[in-house]
Order: sequence, then structure tokens, then C-alpha cells
Amino acid sequence: MEYQYDEANYIRIVLAGLIDAAIALSTAIYFLSPFPVVMIFILYRLVSIYFFDSTVGMRIFNLIYLDADKEPLSAREKFSAAFLVLYQGVDYYSKRQKIY
Repeated sequence: MEYQYDEANYIRIVLAGLIDAAIALSTAIYFLSPFPVVMIFILYRLVSIYFFDSTVGMRIFNLIYLDADKEPLSAREKFSAAFLVLYQGVDYYSKRQKIY
């Protein structure tokens, strides 16, 4: 299956981030974690992006990170994206099935 990638709508990016923040917050509350929610949020993003290429919020809104050439990210770019640092053309893209 082939996909077409377009730059993502800002509202979808924000909503995906809010879903991810809610997951991190609920995890911290559930486990009564002594770690700050920000640390849990970063760890959640790091694991999700590194192993699955997107977070739960990004999957719900059909978003993906791609580099400037619309190629998958390298390990270094994934690490930076987990900390919300997008550089060298890395950006959010909407993924939709290509229609012939």
C-alpha cells in the first residue's frame, strides 16, 4: 500500500500532543510516580517514536514524522523529535492512502 504525505494541519498536531500529554499524566497519576510528568512524557515519546515511529496521539490523527526528503527519520532525528526538537527539515506530515 502506498501513501501520500502532506504537511500536517497545526490543529491536528496540537490535538495529538494533548492526547499524548493526557497519557503521560494519567500514567503518572495511576502509578503515583515520583518522577515529574515531563520526564514520563519525554520517556513515553522516546520509546514510542524510536520503536513505533509515532505516538498514540499521532496515530489517532494519522500523523508521522518525516525528514525534508519525506523519508523516515534516522535514529538521531527520532531522538531529537522525542524532545520536541525538529531540525534539518524534520516535520509532521499527514499520511493518507494514495488513490490512483
